Amino acid sequence: MAAQNHVHRVVIPDRKLAASRIALSLAAKTVLANEFRILGISAPEKNVILE
Repeated sequence: MAAQNHVHRVVIPDRKLAASRIALSLAAKTVLANEFRILGISAPEKNVILE
C-alpha cells in the first residue's frame, strides 16, 4: 500500500479560507496537547522530519 501525502497550504490569497485553516491547525494543536497531557506523554515543541 503506497503512502499518500496531501499538501494543503495554510497561508493562501483567500483570506477567509486561510483564517479557517489556521484556526483548524490551532484547534488540532490544543486537542493533541491535552490528549498527550492526559495520557502522560511528552510531545516535542517542533516537528522533526527524518529522512
